[in-house]
Amino acid sequence: MSEYKFEIAAIQEAFTKELLLVRRKAIESKWTDSQLALIERETFLAFRQKEKAKQAENRLNQKLNSISASNRSRERKLDDKKKILIGAAVLSDSEWSKAVLPLLDSFLKRNADRALFSFELLPVGVAEAVL
Repeated sequence: MSEYKFEIAAIQEAFTKELLLVRRKAIESKWTDSQLALIERETFLAFRQKEKAKQAENRLNQKLNSISASNRSRERKLDDKKKILIGAAVLSDSEWSKAVLPLLDSFLKRNADRALFSFELLPVGVAEAVL
């Protein structure tokens, strides 16, 4: 709610500044009151259109960011699924398992990961140095 109030205050401040510029120009150009009123109305309408366009742009940017985040999440899930399926295929084939397990033993540095495969745990100083 306070963010909304801040936005309204910012819009009012920007409009007030723009209106002051119009009034200064009106004084310099010696416009009549009716001319000034017409210009102020046109300025208000133009400003309101500009603010609506900014708000629409912000909504579109939010949607775009949401879609991008959703796509990244979907890609991450697909990548994880591929890794799981590859791992399942490798572990199900005894020949591949024999080749991959020694590679994993040398590759895995975190003791939590090593414990998953029942590998010998690394000394605390070695495991921490890798992180």
